[in-house]
Amino acid sequence: MPAASEPKQRFCPYRGVVGSGPSSDRTSMPRAATEPLARRFGLALGVAALLWLGFLAVSVAVAPSWVGALGVVAAFGSAFGFAYACRGMSTTRSMTQLGSALGMYELEAPIAQGGMGEVWRAKHQLLTRPAAIKLIKPQANGSGELEVDKVSVKRFEREAQVTASLRSPHTVQLYDFGVTQTGTFYYVMELLEGTDLESLVRDHGPLEPARVVDILEQTLDSLAEAHSHGLVHRDIKPANLHLSERGLKKNFVKVLDFGLVKLDQGGDETNRSLSRADRITGTPAYLAPELVTNRGKVDGRADIYALGCVAYYLLTGKLVFEGASAMQVAIAHAMEAPIPPSQRVGFPIPKELERIVMACLEKDPERRPGSAVELLAMLQALDFGAEGADRSSPAPRKGSNPRALN
Repeated sequence: MPAASEPKQRFCPYRGVVGSGPSSDRTSMPRAATEPLARRFGLALGVAALLWLGFLAVSVAVAPSWVGALGVVAAFGSAFGFAYACRGMSTTRSMTQLGSALGMYELEAPIAQGGMGEVWRAKHQLLTRPAAIKLIKPQANGSGELEVDKVSVKRFEREAQVTASLRSPHTVQLYDFGVTQTGTFYYVMELLEGTDLESLVRDHGPLEPARVVDILEQTLDSLAEAHSHGLVHRDIKPANLHLSERGLKKNFVKVLDFGLVKLDQGGDETNRSLSRADRITGTPAYLAPELVTNRGKVDGRADIYALGCVAYYLLTGKLVFEGASAMQVAIAHAMEAPIPPSQRVGFPIPKELERIVMACLEKDPERRPGSAVELLAMLQALDFGAEGADRSSPAPRKGSNPRALN
């Protein structure tokens, strides 16, 4: 992980929900910051309206013969000024409701913004506990009325319910869930410090085998619990695996973004309809073949395949398959045999670890490790000897940044 000397960064674990692409990286001024401006503007309009009325009264008293037309204009101006001032104050109240607090949480600053909503950094007003608040805002429809996309809300609710039902310390923690008076759905989750694995490898290069195994074992702790409840994550990838410090442990993993989770035993009608809406769901570079072809039962072994892709990336810094388009990559996962990771890098990879990674990447789910628990046992049985390094403080490998591994 990044060295202690590097500045810690707040990490947004909700990028997939607020949208992808450039819009996800945009930030905006907190609505709370716009409240004084709106209040001053409304007050100015109100004063202007009162001045119009005063001018009208004086004009009628002094020169009633020539102010008839002007009086009509003044009357309309006064009415318009008052109406607009009231609208400004109403807007201010709406901004205050969403821009300063949600329940017991005070919004501090936006973290990310996208087509579906926003993520804010927040703090509990009594406990002063930092948190991340994820919002889905109503959007204007064709007639100009505000409404919330029903499918997005169902997924949002399902992610909150699923996350709240899981107790693994390696699953991101949910604090609260609700809807505001203005129709904004939100839930409150822990705010994480550190970095995601995709950024870590991109910035510092491949990780030591022993460290990779440690990360995989922690991830499997979260997945094993989810799978025991019949839940399939369906979007396991380095960007959804967060690495930080927790107590004395430097490489503490949190599994994020259960928004695409699916029941592996059919589930209720809501779950099935949402799955049909996203017939191919997930990230192409980490997509199990059965999710590409939509054939056969999708269960926890789809997550095991994705975790094999994650391990491949952590060990080599390369994707299992690359292509000019997302469709090409997805088809490669369904049709092509992967090249062993040791053949794509200039340094050794422990043979037993490579064998496990390749087993996870089997096209046929029946040939993969049968469960997260089974895969965890296989990893725990590894003994690298001279091939490996201490898990808590792996030695830097040639071509990588030593600071990233301390």
